[in-house]
Amino acid sequence: MPAFTEDVTGTVRFDGPKPKLAPIDTKADDYCRKMHEDDPLYTDEATIGPNGEFAYIFVYVVDPPAGDYPVPDTSIKLNQYGCRYELPVFGMRVGQTIEFVNSDETTHNVRGFPKHNRVFNFGQPPGLAPRTRVFDKAEMPLKIKCDVHAWMKAHCFVMDHPFFAVTDLDGRYTIENLPPGTYTVRTWHERLGELDQEVTVGDDASADASFTYIRIRKE
Repeated sequence: MPAFTEDVTGTVRFDGPKPKLAPIDTKADDYCRKMHEDDPLYTDEATIGPNGEFAYIFVYVVDPPAGDYPVPDTSIKLNQYGCRYELPVFGMRVGQTIEFVNSDETTHNVRGFPKHNRVFNFGQPPGLAPRTRVFDKAEMPLKIKCDVHAWMKAHCFVMDHPFFAVTDLDGRYTIENLPPGTYTVRTWHERLGELDQEVTVGDDASADASFTYIRIRKE
């Protein structure tokens, strides 16, 4: 790690009429139906706050600096709870372990759709120990879905560097420990695509890179 590093911080907003999301029909699984009788389940692809705060947007440095960035010893946990993935969009490192956990009292099936890594597809009845995988090639992104519950999906970014983040429910993100330099920061959304911004990180100041996805208003 270089001696001097700073962070890139920012927000991602959605400008325009918020999409009107219909509740997901969970009646095919009685467990899921009962769980969401009083708390309807919606898709995660348009999680937008009252002031346009855009959650679950993947943000990363396109042109990362060369360096030796060790793979974390900790694993990423993709938990299935409430008949949804608790991490609908997330990042991990090449060589890092991911754990697939079923915390529901119903069976899930985890299927991955990689282009560069080995395909995986396995069932997870309730009560079984977590299943693990390690990906040895970068994927941007790797789609994961449940064959039993068609609405369940997640997008995993398998990165060969550590300079990435996901926006929280306030639309905020932080990419930590970038060495001084000029970089391209990119956002990703499943339907709305990518936005780029150039930022310069100094040796004594963090940089800001904020983004706005604009939905054209119909007259």
